[in-house]
Amino acid sequence: MLIKPTLDLFQSIDPIQAMSLFGAILQLVAYTLMQMGRLASTSYPYQLANVIGSFLMTIVAMLNHEYGFIMMEAVWFLTSAYGLIKLIRQPNQTSPAT
Repeated sequence: MLIKPTLDLFQSIDPIQAMSLFGAILQLVAYTLMQMGRLASTSYPYQLANVIGSFLMTIVAMLNHEYGFIMMEAVWFLTSAYGLIKLIRQPNQTSPAT
């Protein structure tokens, strides 16, 4: 008997699971790229990926009443938001001082 590949798994993912997967992928890709030295932890893409990913994961955790997960992702979101705000507020350091 020949087994045909199927996409049933992806067809059965509800919107909450899709949001969870998207958030996790954002966070994991950013972290992996940072660890590989391809993305600075002080860069906009890194901070944005963490802010968006952790925000989505916090929502999913709240919808599922996962209290430990809510705490972890909410703190991750607040910490990432702080880093993003700090990055936005810091003066451009690449321009020469006059």
